[in-house]
Parts: sequence; C-alpha cells; structure tokens
Amino acid sequence: MLPLKDFNPTRRIPFITYGLIITNVAVFMWTLLYSSADLQELFLRLSVVPANVTGDPLALETLLDIIRGMFFHGGWLHLLGNMLYLWLFGDNIEDRMGIALYLIFYFFCGIVAAIAQILIDP
Repeated sequence: MLPLKDFNPTRRIPFITYGLIITNVAVFMWTLLYSSADLQELFLRLSVVPANVTGDPLALETLLDIIRGMFFHGGWLHLLGNMLYLWLFGDNIEDRMGIALYLIFYFFCGIVAAIAQILIDP
C-alpha cells in the first residue's frame, strides 16, 4: 500500500518542491528522446560513473556529475517512486526548513546517496 497524501498542513506553497518535481519529470521526458545506445552514452558522460568519481573525487566535474545524476532516473517506476515521496515529504520539509536550507539538504542528501552507491557498487 502506497501513501498518496499526508495530513500535515504547511504554512506556504512549496514552490521549490514543485520545481524539483517538474525538473525531474522534464529531465526524464528528455531522456526518452534518446535511443538506448545514445542514452547509455548520455549517462556515462553526464552522470555518476564510480571509476571517474574514485579516480578524481575532488574535481569540479565529479561534483557536477553527482548533481546532474540526481535528476536521472532508471525508468518510470524509479521516477514515480521518487517523485511520490518528494511530493509527500518535500512540502513539509521545505516548510519547516525554509527554501535555502531545504535546497542545501536536498543536494546534500543526493551527494550522500551517490557516495553510498559508489561504496556499495564501485
């Protein structure tokens, strides 16, 4: 059973959460324009490749790969699952933290997730 809404009221409209959801969906729709081979090349060029990250972890390109990789999804279920939970929890977190801290938290969590993935499957 998947939750579809929460009952925690917010004080303001969660524009950042909505923007993140729109951006994630737009990037996913953009990737649908690519053939399988071209999409593989796109992911290798613009997303997290563990060997590249471990080879030069402090490079600007490594950080950009991690940030860009946060907006790539492996399929419809991956996208829909992530966006469902961003929809459910993002508005409350944004409301509680404020815009700046919420964005820092969002990207921090994405960076930690990428590092965890690299540690699990280098």
